Parts: sequence; C-alpha cells; structure tokens
Amino acid sequence: MREQSHYYSLKQTKRVRGGEKKSMKKKLSSLLVFALVFTMLVPAFAFAAEQGKYTDVNDTKLSNAVERLSVLGVLNGYPDGTFRPDQPITRAEFSKIVVAVLGLSDAAKMSVANTKFKDVKADNWASGYINVGVDQNLFKGYTDGTFKPDRNVSQAEVLAVLIRALGYDATVTGSWPANYVVKAYDLSLTKGVTVTATSAATRAQVALLADNALDIYKWGLISTNNKGELVYGQTDKTLLTDNLGVTVIPSRDVSEGVILTRVPGMFGAPSDKITVTEAAYGGWVSTYSLDSNFKVDLSKLGHSVKIYSNSNGKVFYTQDVTTADQVVTGKVTNIGTGTIEVDGTEYKLDSSYYVFLNRVAAALGNLKVSDDNLEGSSVTLILNSNGKVQAVIGENYQGPEVVSEVDTKNNKLILTDSPTISVDDYDQVTIIRNGEEAKFTDLQKDDVVQYYTSADKKELVLYATSNPVTGTFERFVTSGDGYGKQSIYVDGKKYLLNKNTPIDVDNGDNLLVDELGNFVDKNVTLFLDKDGKVAGIKTNSGTTTSTNYAVILGSQKYDLYNATVVEISDRDGKEKVLDLAKKLTVEDKTVTPTTTVSVTNSYNQDLSDIYSKLSAGDLITYSLDDNGNISKIQLLADNFTFSALNINKKASTVNGIIVDDNTVILGLAAPGDYVAATRDQLLNASGSYSGYIYSSGGFAKVILVNSQIASNSSYAYVLSRYKSSDIYLSLLDSSGATKNYKGSVLDDVYQGKNVIGGDVVEYTTDGTDFVSVHELNYLGKNYGTDANGNLLSATPYVVSKNGNVLTVRFYDENNVKVEFTVVVTDDTVVYDATGDDVVLSSIGDLAKGQTLKIYSSTTYKDTNYASKAALSADGATFVADVIVITE
Repeated sequence: MREQSHYYSLKQTKRVRGGEKKSMKKKLSSLLVFALVFTMLVPAFAFAAEQGKYTDVNDTKLSNAVERLSVLGVLNGYPDGTFRPDQPITRAEFSKIVVAVLGLSDAAKMSVANTKFKDVKADNWASGYINVGVDQNLFKGYTDGTFKPDRNVSQAEVLAVLIRALGYDATVTGSWPANYVVKAYDLSLTKGVTVTATSAATRAQVALLADNALDIYKWGLISTNNKGELVYGQTDKTLLTDNLGVTVIPSRDVSEGVILTRVPGMFGAPSDKITVTEAAYGGWVSTYSLDSNFKVDLSKLGHSVKIYSNSNGKVFYTQDVTTADQVVTGKVTNIGTGTIEVDGTEYKLDSSYYVFLNRVAAALGNLKVSDDNLEGSSVTLILNSNGKVQAVIGENYQGPEVVSEVDTKNNKLILTDSPTISVDDYDQVTIIRNGEEAKFTDLQKDDVVQYYTSADKKELVLYATSNPVTGTFERFVTSGDGYGKQSIYVDGKKYLLNKNTPIDVDNGDNLLVDELGNFVDKNVTLFLDKDGKVAGIKTNSGTTTSTNYAVILGSQKYDLYNATVVEISDRDGKEKVLDLAKKLTVEDKTVTPTTTVSVTNSYNQDLSDIYSKLSAGDLITYSLDDNGNISKIQLLADNFTFSALNINKKASTVNGIIVDDNTVILGLAAPGDYVAATRDQLLNASGSYSGYIYSSGGFAKVILVNSQIASNSSYAYVLSRYKSSDIYLSLLDSSGATKNYKGSVLDDVYQGKNVIGGDVVEYTTDGTDFVSVHELNYLGKNYGTDANGNLLSATPYVVSKNGNVLTVRFYDENNVKVEFTVVVTDDTVVYDATGDDVVLSSIGDLAKGQTLKIYSSTTYKDTNYASKAALSADGATFVADVIVITE
C-alpha cells in the first residue's frame, strides 16, 4: 500500500505559480525553529577527506555523486569499503537521507522519541529522522497507522519526497505517480537516471537523485505584493546553499570551475591553504583556508574544481570539474609555438596556461620552443572544456642512482655514485616506493632512486623503485643498426638505458658506452628505474661468472696448469696467461658431433688429452671460476679458412651479417699476433680483406681478419688555405699541433679543391705531402632543399648531456624539430672555435646550450650527406669523430 501523504502540501488560501499572487499562513513547529537555530551554530555535516571512494563504484557520474554526498554526510558506504550501488533502500534509510539533504541531521538526533506510527518506537534507529520528516511534511504513513520502515522505498516515492523537500509539492498536478515523475523531469531531477516509478529504488539511483536535488533552485517565498499577499516562485536558493549552508565557488550557473594553482604538497605551499585562479573572469587569484579535516590531493593540481566552504569560510571539499578524458599523461615529444606534443599527439596551449615543474609553479605561459625542462619528460596535461591545455605538470629528477646502503641509524641514504642523502637535512621529506607512499625505513639496498628538492633545499621528494632483472647480457646497441638506440638485451629482452649514464654497481663508476662490452655474455642484474629503464648493472658471482672470446696462441703447456689465450672481449687484444681450474670441461662446438671431456686436474696428471683438442688459432670461449682460473672451454671453430669480406658500410654488415658495438674484431698483424680493431675501423677500412666470421642470430660475434686493419688517417681543423710555391693547408691536428701540408690532391675536384679555412678534414700524408684529403660534412649541413631547390643547412645545439651521450636538435625551415643522439668516444676530437683562435678542447668542455658542428665518418662531402629524414629518424644515433664548438 502506498503512502497516503503523496499529495500533502502546506496549508494555504491560494496556490500561485511563478509570479502569481497568493496568501499563506506559514506554520513552523517549535521543533523546526529549534532545528534551524541549531544548524546555524554547528555545521550540518561531518568532513572526511577520503569519503566517497568505494571499491564497487566505477561509473564516473555515480562516483562524483557518491563522493559529494558522502562528504556532506548525506549517505555513506559500508565498513568493508563498498557502496553496494544495486542494493535497494528501505523507507527508514531514505528518511535519514532526505533529512540530511535538508540539513536537519542534528535536529533528528534531538528528536529521538516514539513516533506517531505504531511500528516505529523510540528504540528504532530511524525514529528521530522519521519524526523530523513528518514535521517537515515530507511523509505520513499508511492508513493502518504504520510507517513500514523496512519496506523498500519505490522510485516514485523518492521523487515525491525530494520534490516536497524542494518546495514544489504545491505545483504538482495530475494523478499519482505520473504527476511526480513529470515534475521531476521538468526540474531535471531525473537527469542521468532511468525511472521506473513503481520499482524499488537502488542506492545508486537514490544517490544520483539526491545529488541532482542539491543543485535545483527551490520553490518558495520570493516577495510580498502591495496588497500584503505573499508571492511564491522559483528562488535563487538551493538545498546545498540554503539548507546545508555551503558556499560554492563558482556558483551553480557557472559550468567551468576555478583552476587549482597551489595546493599543500607543493614546495613552499602552506599545509592549510589552497590558491585558485578563475581564468574566465580576468584571471583573478584567491586563497582559501582549508578545514582541518580536509586534504586536497596533489594530483588535482591544475584541475578545474568547484570549491565548497562551510559557514566558517573553510574549504571542506573540492568538486572536480575536470573529467578523466581531459587528463592526458605521456612523454613530451615536441614543444612548438603555442603547442605541446605528447606521445605524438599535438595539443594547443590556452592563451593563459600554467606550468608546474617539480611541485613549483612556473610563470603563467612560461613554455618556450627552446625550453627543454619538460621536453622528453613524462608530463600530465590538463585540458579545459575547449580542449586546450590549461596546465602542464611535470617532474625532472636527479638520478637515477642505485642505493648501496640504507643507514637507518643516522637516516642517511648512501648511493653508489652520488653524495649521501641525509633526510634529516630537510624539513619535509616525501618518499614514494614502487608507487606507494613509504617511510625512510622502507627503502632497501639496490633500490633505484630518483629525486628532486625545493629551491631552498628544505624539501625533498624521492621516488624509489625495486625492479631488478637477472639474466645473460647478450648485446648492447648505441648506434643506428635498426634495433634502437642506447639499449641492451638480457635474455632476449630489450631494455632502454636511462638518459643518464648507467652505473656499474660492482665498482660505483659511470659506464662509458664502450665499457658496456665488458658485460657481454656475463650473468648480470639490471636495476631499473621507475620508468623501466636501466640505471645500474651488476655482474653476479658463481662458478661460471664470465665468458670470454679468445684465440688460442699455443696448445703447448708451460706447466701442468697454464695455457696461453688472448682475451678479445675487452677489444684490446692483450695476451693473458691463465691457470686451469682443477676441474676443466672442454666442449667441441664445431660442425662435427659435439663431445665433452671433463678432467679433474691434479699436480701429477697428464693433460695431453686436453691439449690435443686445442690448437693454435682455435677460436674459443672460456669461463672463469671465482679464483680467476679457466673452468670451461668451448671450441667454436678450428681449421677454418679465411674468405673474402664484403663490407657494407651503409648497412653496417660484413657478408650480410650485422656488425654492432658488441662484435669483437681482431686483425692478424703477424702470426700469433692479433691487434684489436673497432667496428668503425672495419666498416671504414679501405682496401680488400679476407677473414673468418663467427655469428649467432644474424649478428657477428667475432670477426678474425687476415691482416691488421689500416687506420692511419687523421682528423684536423683547417686553419687556412694559402699558396706559396705550392698550395698548402694549415691544419690544427688532433694532438693540438699546427701542421702544414701540400699535395696535388688539393687541386682534385673530388678531394681538396674546395677545402678552405673553417672546414674539418680527414687526411693521410707521407710526412710532407697529402696522400688523401676529404672534407667532412657536419650533421645538419645540406639536410634538404627548399621549394626552389636551394640547399638548406642548420647547426644543432645541445639539449642535454648525459655522460658521453649528447642529445642535439635544430629546427628546420618550417620550425619543425629535428633531434638526434650523438655518442662521444675517447677518440672524438673536440675543437673550440668560439674565441679568436681555434684551440683543441676536450669532451669535458661540451655542455648544454652549446651550438656544435658534429662530424661523423659516414658523411664525407664527396659521398653523401645526412638527410633530414636520417637525422630525425626514430633512434637516429651518430658516433662523433670530430666536434667543433661554434657558440
């Protein structure tokens, strides 16, 4: 049986809609008068920072409604963290909700007593709410004198009671329940809710309807006419502002919120205040105090919000106006004029936007094309309703660093390659470990940390990650070979290196690119940062910790325990005499059937059977035990013959097999005398060579060349071109000495005819005359042509320097960024041409912001240029032979 009070209205002599006239006697019971006074003195709701976050609420609209209602104390979830949105609501439960919406929860607590209904006595938990609801004419009961508190409330009953709470009951006409459904629709009370009038209302439906009701303008007294009659109509008051006493900024009629520009947790920000900006109204800035029980989530920085303050003027809630699809997270791939590109998608910057970097607000709109504070970093963009960026939020870290020790006694964090961090030096420390807030004592040895501090060094934010990976180090890639850049492979999986030089955890040193070769074929542990990039590498001890390529120089024994091998994994071709372990395994890896011989050595054992399997010139790998003795030998190839080597410099292949930075290359200078060579020396070698290639998986592991690879050319900066009896070039060579050479090649149109002062050349001489001279083309020169076919050139500037790796860029004729990576080696020649005299410089003098001419041996003037496509290709990396600092 439905409730009788559906048509209940205030007693009045006339009903007048809109601006019509009517007279009315308004009754207020003593209970209501007391309740109104009481709610003016004490807030009508309890504030809780984490209210409204429930595990089973996924719909955004419902989540927002439940969050707001929970904060206002209108309804809450269950102790297990659930809201149970599909569960029906009883009439007693709904009486509590609607009384709370009216701001009379405290009055209900004072009204606990027997009700007028025979089935609701004083000991019923809802008696106070039902008494207040009856007093407010929201509901009566049934004809049998009952309230039926445990019966599920219907959707129509919910609409009827909320319409009465809004004061519109007197305007409802027609038959039940369609009349209340129509009125609810007219008032937008049912927005987002599908109504079936007679069905039981669920907690989700009641939450959405109650939340809608908070923002609807109430019906009530608006004026008195000249006859003394009361005029009723739609007011400018809502349940939220009038009954609950909440001030909302911006008001109900403004859809856009204000932008949160300073919140607790930012460096230097007070813990009890927030600052907002209203861009739509001239950019006014206001600061508000927070209620002591309310915390603003730092993740809301830059969001558009509506601010809720109580009668004391304290903010107790911020309603997020920014939707999930207005938050973009990713890596900055370009910064243009009025635009920012994230993960390849371009976004327009609003005319007034904010940049927040490392929890500090930059100046409004302080984002320039040349600004690399954010480029390449992970950022969050906050979009406004027009799809333009209103805020850019990013973090730039120091590190990553690997933790070598956590000193909990002195609160110090000892890092492998950086000064110790003492947390006691900071007034405020925020630690995030594996994505969760943590304490200092949660940090562990071998964690990877990235951190930044406030400008005054009083606050520290530290991210720690524990994500080690253990396996076999297979190869590393530092140049454009089609497999990426600055990456390593462990157990077949690719891992990018962090932009900073990784740490050798074994000794605490920064690893140069060439030193990565020392880890090839070893069992290692990688220490990954929070972005999954390699921050540190450690070799693991054990019986077979390291495997090395070698060539046997002789199979004769010097004594019972020694054999001579040449280690080539470190590329220096040094001969080593190594002891044999007491247990030695020899494996035959040739095309003949594999055999394994295990021999336990003793001081009087004859090892002739082992030596009989090894001959001078054999290619092997060997493993060392913990004592540095050879414990295992694998015979890779013997009795092989040299064949012609077809070197393809452009494809970085020899006989179609890829040559990368891990390839071990030895040139045979004399019988039994191997000399190490580099990848670039082999690919740039002139003349014909034959050799033997040992490969695996399409990569050359070892290349043995039948002769020493010639490398007698030199680089030089041309100081001047002059004529005496002959034409000369005055050179500043790679040692810093000034040399003058002549030669017929200076008249050769394909070599030296056009070489002048300021050029960089690669040359050979016989001591007096040039044998060859080639002008090098710097990267960026003649990168393309304009519409008229004219050649275009540009010199890049340094964006960042991380160890021996430079990131450089320039902008083309259309202001499109061209960026690539340059690896600087110990062999790179650096000249400083910024002063009156050109001088020999060093790698250490290279710095961010410098403009450079970078020369690579792949860009001779008389062979090819580096096109824009090649320079801007994904993973484009060049090894620098010569660098000239021009600005």
